[in-house]
Amino acid sequence: MPMNVKGRWDLAQGDGNTVALSLDQQGESFSGEATIDGPAGQITESMSGVVTDSDMSFRVGTVLYIGSFAQGRLYGLSIDFQNVAKQVTWFAPKHFHPLEDPP
Repeated sequence: MPMNVKGRWDLAQGDGNTVALSLDQQGESFSGEATIDGPAGQITESMSGVVTDSDMSFRVGTVLYIGSFAQGRLYGLSIDFQNVAKQVTWFAPKHFHPLEDPP
């Protein structure tokens, strides 16, 4: 079973920026919006990705987010393809659980 990532939750990035996610999920696929708060202001973009029981990945603009679940916590790395030297660690302060089958 993939982890349940639907709903609203945040990523805290190592560069001090926050990414707020609002996601809908169908099995291993999800889509929604990502709002990034940073020094240049707030940016909201549509995004989509995939999630399993151990990993999650998605793109926001030119930035790829790759994460892994460890004991219900999500940690990862983002890579900006316009500047691959810019890589930022991140984590979600939320505790995740597997997606339940519909009744």
